[in-house]
Amino acid sequence: MKWLAALLCLLLLYCAAQAEGDLTGVWCFAGGGEVMGMGFRLQADGVGEWLDTADTAHCPAKHLSPTGERFSWWVEGELFYADARSYPLSREDDWLHFASGDGGGFYMRFDADAVRAEIEEKRAKGAATQFDLLALDYLEDTLEETLAAELGLRSVNAAVVWGDAPSITVDAWHIAQDQSVWLQMTPDAVRAYATDQPWRGMDEGDILETAVTVTPGADSSRMYYEQARYTLEKALQAAAADSLERLVADAQDGNFEKTLSGMGFEVRELQATDDALRAELFWPAENSAFSVEANRYYLTVTLKSDEETPLNHQIYITQGENLYHWIRQAVESLVSWQRQNAESKTLAELNGKVLKFPKNKSYEVYRGPGKAYGRSADGKAKVSTGGDITCYGTWNGWLLVSYEISADKARFGWIDTKNLPESLLNVCGELAFTYNYTDYRTGVLTQSAALTDDPLRSRESVGGLPAGASVHCLATWQDWMLVEGFQQGKLIMGFVPSESVDRVHGYVADTRFEIENAVSWPEEEISAAMEAVRDCYARSGEGAHLLRVYYPEEENAPGNRWWRDKEAHPDIECMRLYADVEDISYYDFEISVDGVANELIVYCSRVPGGAWQGSLGGYE
Repeated sequence: MKWLAALLCLLLLYCAAQAEGDLTGVWCFAGGGEVMGMGFRLQADGVGEWLDTADTAHCPAKHLSPTGERFSWWVEGELFYADARSYPLSREDDWLHFASGDGGGFYMRFDADAVRAEIEEKRAKGAATQFDLLALDYLEDTLEETLAAELGLRSVNAAVVWGDAPSITVDAWHIAQDQSVWLQMTPDAVRAYATDQPWRGMDEGDILETAVTVTPGADSSRMYYEQARYTLEKALQAAAADSLERLVADAQDGNFEKTLSGMGFEVRELQATDDALRAELFWPAENSAFSVEANRYYLTVTLKSDEETPLNHQIYITQGENLYHWIRQAVESLVSWQRQNAESKTLAELNGKVLKFPKNKSYEVYRGPGKAYGRSADGKAKVSTGGDITCYGTWNGWLLVSYEISADKARFGWIDTKNLPESLLNVCGELAFTYNYTDYRTGVLTQSAALTDDPLRSRESVGGLPAGASVHCLATWQDWMLVEGFQQGKLIMGFVPSESVDRVHGYVADTRFEIENAVSWPEEEISAAMEAVRDCYARSGEGAHLLRVYYPEEENAPGNRWWRDKEAHPDIECMRLYADVEDISYYDFEISVDGVANELIVYCSRVPGGAWQGSLGGYE
């Protein structure tokens, strides 16, 4: 009977695989994070095998070979399991996506050995077509080399889909035109598309297509390279309508002012040459002034203000675009950013009220909303209910209060709400600041400052922070500001003079959630993660040049930026780094200097004990 039970288990596994749309076959890494390695083979009996390659120059991965290492696989709902690993799985045709902490990885179905054997068999029978031989070029790495040499391309990546609707798709960079190009070759057509802004997606209406006719018994794939060159040239010509020329022509015949006037703007100054345009705009609806500068590469809209670094919105111009649309969008975005910045500088003011507490009680008082902050008075700070207690509100399960100790001493502090009656808490209400990092008000100390829990009278210090330290700005009280920062890696909270805080340049992103769910990584792990990021940028192709990747403590931040999110991704370890990157052409806009985007968030992830996988940086 044991053999029958085993047979039933195998049958159940096979049926589960079939129910999921038949995941069996060879899958190769095709982008994102290598969460499932360079490739793997799935069998219908629930057994998988890891594949690997020494070829890191191609993506999707090529030249995969068996490693001999096997694993069990199955699918439960939306989760894919490979032994102890599990990933949320989504599928579209012959593509899989395994979600993870850094965005996950993409894999495509392609069994190179099977495709090669099929084509060789057809060629032996005199039935191979030009498209079959083109696929062989891909398998032998000559397809990318030939396209690069004959079409003037670099960073050529090709992917093959085989089966009922075979295709070979190529992404590359056209050197002379400095544009991203896309080619797709099928048994009946060659398609091409060119754009300056590949991150915006492909417009199907702009794809150029030419028909091809394949014949059995072909001895060369040459026809496809010639047709690809012809089709790509047509696609590049179609993108050659110059947006700047249109704008300059409008400026010369008065249509520039008319168009912007119809959009609600006043043009107060206008200068135009053959290769540049500059204008000064005023938007009466928002009482805001802007400058607009355009050349053959960029459209830059800058909000006029008294800020040391004015906000600007820079867009890389795609030829043939309607620049008026982007001027309007940039202006609206800048006004929105200015409004958000103004709101972010408005701190809540502490307003207290004296409330009645239960009689004959005493409560421990902490310097911040948590026991980690410690207590004043040599760790013995308490408040008794015999005197007046002023309450300001609750935050994260703690009540902020102030009370008199003597004629020349008072104290602000926090009481755990677990020890207080519900009726009192309902009267207190909640404080207007949260631990949501998007709501943080940040600043930096312009001079060294002693934090105090008694801005009322003694101003006795409970800790100090040096000039340049970043702080969370939580609230104001008279001429004082309640701030939180890190002293030797530990949270510290207290009041500092408001005049000592620069609200413009502060940057602190850590939240209590990250602190409580964080671990510190040893130096060797940090070095390995940094190397993974460098390798990721080195393999990323055009448009991203890594200047440096660094440990956040260098920027006056705590070590808990190296974190393990134990709740959201219990099977994935994550590490967060920062990077400075030059010439990020795939971003729509940057607020940066000299083409360098600073402080990009870079996430690394791994399964416990595995190798770190880097990612390209992005703003958070």
